[in-house]
Amino acid sequence: MRYGNDAIVAADLLDQQNLVRKLTLMRDRFLLEMQQFPHLEPETSSLLHATLPLDEADLLRLVSEKLELSRRMPNSDTVIFEGAQGVLLDEWHGFHPYTTWSTVTPQHAFEMLAEYPAVETSVLGITRAFATRHGAGPFPTSCSKMSAEMIDRGNPQNDWQGAIRFGPLDLVLTEYAARISKVDSIVVNCLDQLPAQPRIATAYNNLDRLPIPSSLRQQEQLTELLESAVPHETAATENGIIDSLSQIAPVIGTGYGPSHLDREIKNKLLA
Repeated sequence: MRYGNDAIVAADLLDQQNLVRKLTLMRDRFLLEMQQFPHLEPETSSLLHATLPLDEADLLRLVSEKLELSRRMPNSDTVIFEGAQGVLLDEWHGFHPYTTWSTVTPQHAFEMLAEYPAVETSVLGITRAFATRHGAGPFPTSCSKMSAEMIDRGNPQNDWQGAIRFGPLDLVLTEYAARISKVDSIVVNCLDQLPAQPRIATAYNNLDRLPIPSSLRQQEQLTELLESAVPHETAATENGIIDSLSQIAPVIGTGYGPSHLDREIKNKLLA
């Protein structure tokens, strides 16, 4: 994180004074950076100073007027909660130490919905037709050939995560992710990007199901297990991948490209 503790985070939305302090620092840094441009016209410079709030009092007034947080559900027939990251990075169910510092399963959504007991809920799991991992961490089906040939323009190599890795779809990890998230149905995307000879992993060294950890040590043990796991891979077809995922939860949608026009949804509620 470029600015460390001075960077704005979600928790600052609940602390207006701290938010204003950080916004002030952000404004001052921006103005200093703009001074590095030697050809900045005086009119442009004046406009920047006139547009940006001049002091903390102005910022506090703007924050107080514009920022309104509410836990109430919007007035709508359908509300969608979208996960922030892949559930295998979850703080409590991920593979320590390769986890995020937050809960990324549907738990918080269900906590909010507890106030509305009559609401009908459904958890939709979304997966690619193959496995990926951007950054360090256990990846039993990681394949150097697929990683060299495949590209994900939305996840380029960077200094803090490194390169994205690719491999055959791992049903053990997919089933585990679906189980900890209580998935009701699945959409499988990126079917158009499958390699010429797709493969799929159905189990590891006599293990076909991961236990759910109840402690940090057990999360570390899962990491150790996965780092030494030898996946049992078999040749697969597009239909075979869809059929295998259907054993975890009903596959109600498929994707063959980046646009919504490239998707086929079988469930009318999601169309």
